[in-house]
Amino acid sequence: MADITINGEVIATLTENAKDMGNSEYLKIIIGSKSYYARLATDTSKLFVYKENKKQYVQKDAIFFETFRYERKFENFEQRFNLWLPKGEYSISLGASTTISKTITIAEGEDVGIVFQCAIYKKTGNGNNHLTIMDGSGTLCYIHNYNNRSNAWFTISRQGD
Repeated sequence: MADITINGEVIATLTENAKDMGNSEYLKIIIGSKSYYARLATDTSKLFVYKENKKQYVQKDAIFFETFRYERKFENFEQRFNLWLPKGEYSISLGASTTISKTITIAEGEDVGIVFQCAIYKKTGNGNNHLTIMDGSGTLCYIHNYNNRSNAWFTISRQGD
């Protein structure tokens, strides 16, 4: 990462990967032969640009991750997702009858695969939820939760660097 500094004050942090900004608008800045990206938004800051005749402000933190939440009614299922996680610390929560949370740290932004499952036992009608988050080298997070006939859900929220 690189910074935009004016009079010794960091005005904005740049990222090397445009995926780190989610669906935000961005400004590509080339320093030497390397590309960096600044996140743009309507929240005012000390630095602004006009992009497509629209005034946008350079945000101090280039990384933007919107909390990811998925909920499913109580039934047998397996749902798969792919998600980009920028560098940082994340809280992962799996909920149904109770909620279990874990924290993971992503050293460098990466694409992860998510598998969310619910298995219902025919005799009791109760079930188990399983959430697995994987990258190319293996499992980053696994959470198992008992489900007493409640909707199953999970969230992934970025806590910061």
